Amino acid sequence: MVTNGAEVVSPVGSPQWRIRFTPAEPGDYKLSLNIETNGVSAGRPITTHFNVPVATPSGQHGYVRVAPDKRYFETTDGRPLRLVGENVCWPEHQVKSDYDAWFGAMRNAGENFARLWMAPWFAGLEHTPGTLNRYNLEAAWQLDYVSIWPGRTAST
Repeated sequence: MVTNGAEVVSPVGSPQWRIRFTPAEPGDYKLSLNIETNGVSAGRPITTHFNVPVATPSGQHGYVRVAPDKRYFETTDGRPLRLVGENVCWPEHQVKSDYDAWFGAMRNAGENFARLWMAPWFAGLEHTPGTLNRYNLEAAWQLDYVSIWPGRTAST
């Protein structure tokens, strides 16, 4: 939301951590997570089971990895991945409007990669004295928005 020309981030729901685990091999997996805060266990481990199918969904090429020759990137199905992009700094106005415009233009130009610059005044998670391991949630939102930019999905 923009108020008086400034972007305002309002929390929705409780803060939470998320983990992405992406096995490279198909099969059945069990993931168990033990959580500790300051050396104190949060209780019993959280466990989940899931299956990774053999086939890659149609139209997708899998995850990015280093090619066997260790000189280039490729996708899981062995296709070369040529990264075309640029360095992207912090927003001039608002995160949503600037990144939507920049990434939209980059997508339309055929770019598929961006290197994001972080600075104390933009996306600085722990840049204030005494904030080690105490993340600035507004900065975390900024990074989340940019890393899962909605303009790249068909649903937005």
